[in-house]
Amino acid sequence: MAATANRQQHINLFRRSLEKAARPETFKELIKLVAPRVLPGKRNLVYVLYQVDRIGQLSGELLHIKTLFERFYDRIIIVTGPIYNPHVNPNVFKVLGPKFINVVTEDPIIPLIGVCVGEHRTLSPNLDLLIWDANHLWDVFRKEFIQGTPLASFQLPNSMRLKGEAWMKQIGLDPSIPTVLLHVRDIRYRPDLSHHGHRCVDICNYRSAILVLVEKGYQVVRIGDSSNKPLENYPASVIDLPFHPLYDNFLDVYFAATCVFAVNQSSGPSQLIRGFKKPTLMVNRVVDWDINAPLEVLLFKHYICKTTGRRLTYNQILERGLGELTMDQEFEKAGVLLEENSSDELKMALEEFIETLEGKNKYSTETRDRFTEIGRNHEIRIEGDTNENDKKGRKFGFAYSRGNLSQSPLELNAEFLN
Repeated sequence: MAATANRQQHINLFRRSLEKAARPETFKELIKLVAPRVLPGKRNLVYVLYQVDRIGQLSGELLHIKTLFERFYDRIIIVTGPIYNPHVNPNVFKVLGPKFINVVTEDPIIPLIGVCVGEHRTLSPNLDLLIWDANHLWDVFRKEFIQGTPLASFQLPNSMRLKGEAWMKQIGLDPSIPTVLLHVRDIRYRPDLSHHGHRCVDICNYRSAILVLVEKGYQVVRIGDSSNKPLENYPASVIDLPFHPLYDNFLDVYFAATCVFAVNQSSGPSQLIRGFKKPTLMVNRVVDWDINAPLEVLLFKHYICKTTGRRLTYNQILERGLGELTMDQEFEKAGVLLEENSSDELKMALEEFIETLEGKNKYSTETRDRFTEIGRNHEIRIEGDTNENDKKGRKFGFAYSRGNLSQSPLELNAEFLN
């Protein structure tokens, strides 16, 4: 009862703060804050980014802003709260290019403008303000990307590259040997986000896959958080970065930029990796509204009906509205369990992925076409459903996927696309 009361108090406080953020005087304070950084006689854009402490939101929103607006403006000012708090990686701002600058405020209300859904408005001949929340930005980005707008690229500064190479040599890694980036979302990351448990997996299931990389001569760097379960009893060429005594958070960005490919999930660092346009094997994928770039290969978790114990097909997942669910309790209510990829599936998918990069294999375009066809039917179904008004006009990303599906595991789960 006390927990419920505290939660309601928190919600009420947040609502009052949002009301303050929407007031004209708050916008006046915002303009006063950015005024010294506005380029006279040039086109400037101001965007307020609220969730600066989550690397997925930070790198994802910045990638989308860069894709949509960089070519139209001479300077893009990103306003955030403090960037040296736990969980914030300020190094992401360093890969955006010279048009971007970050303006930090200690004011607790101004960053909440980034939660408001407003408009793209002109304040003066050389200053525009973008009042979009992250979800609206995501929707616009998807539409533009589908229509052919090219994905922007992050660029690693040479100073960060040299610093990263020096770090590798210091700990016994060779910058000239191909390095693979590994990220696994752990249930112990951010206890306040525990309602995202359906997206988490056990790093122990990755052992066979990691050893395949070692056998093939790759160095492996696992990024994450020190709350994660550590890697144990691996060769020296496998680095568990968050537990390394010389860890520095610039290394997350450095290895996302310099890896030959990544094995990861649809979790925070995936947006950073996408921005550097690295080939990606995205395993333990959940069904959502994201859209995938051409270099991404997907392997989905298994959706199990608790009543029958059977795996659901992709079409059944969409028909039941499971692609719109985002919290554990919603899946519980729907009677569905999400089962992570097995050790054998991960190993099989990785071996196939490496063969494809080496030119020894090709993913099936027929499989991708079938996958997108089912997604298109879902988008049409939503457009005709009077109960889904909040989703009308939005693009269901998987209906336009540019990537591929991991083929070998699908052959063992043949009903998935039926």
